[in-house]
Amino acid sequence: MSEHVIAVFPDRDAADRGARALEELRSSGRATLYGAIVVRREPDGELAIEHRCEIEPARAGVGSLVGGLIGLFGARDSLFWRAHLRTEISDELLSGIIETLVPGTHAVIAEIGSESSGIIESRLAALGATVLRQIRYDFSDDLLETARAHELLQELADTARGRLRESKKLLEAKLAVLEQQAATATAEVRSQIERRIADLRGELDERQHRIAHAWQAAKQALREDRTR
Repeated sequence: MSEHVIAVFPDRDAADRGARALEELRSSGRATLYGAIVVRREPDGELAIEHRCEIEPARAGVGSLVGGLIGLFGARDSLFWRAHLRTEISDELLSGIIETLVPGTHAVIAEIGSESSGIIESRLAALGATVLRQIRYDFSDDLLETARAHELLQELADTARGRLRESKKLLEAKLAVLEQQAATATAEVRSQIERRIADLRGELDERQHRIAHAWQAAKQALREDRTR
């Protein structure tokens, strides 16, 4: 499993230290980091990317979350961006981000391996961050299961269909990150990474099954709506 981590810092220097700490943990093999982006909240409330950490393969996962937050804070079609973010994170986490990531602050937004959450949270908190985190769960399937009467049903159904196509690509990207990390790791760390790879393959199988089920439920609901 993986988690979204949002570490909010008072300024850019502190956020950069947080990003470097994540990279050090990744390089040493003590943590799995799939991608990280440093952002800043402008005085006018908009969100901007400060810089991206140099982990290319699986950056799409965290990029989708950051893109949704940029759209939401930019007040461009708030309803659309909230719907997008609800397929990435829970309403509770979104509320926490809105309350914590205030104008003038910076944040490191990352996707990490769940087994690394303890050491990463401790390190970031020690650097002065307010840390928010949540298991990365695809909320689009739950939304579709309960969206029979929802005005965004078609949009959510299309989102789930897109997720089916993206899941395999994202898994392959994450596997590339782990394999790259394993190539330079010690024997002990390599064994741990191989277990993470096995877990990741199982996670994808479960996630694809769950989203496929939700997509079928959405299609059935849409057919019923059209016959009314």
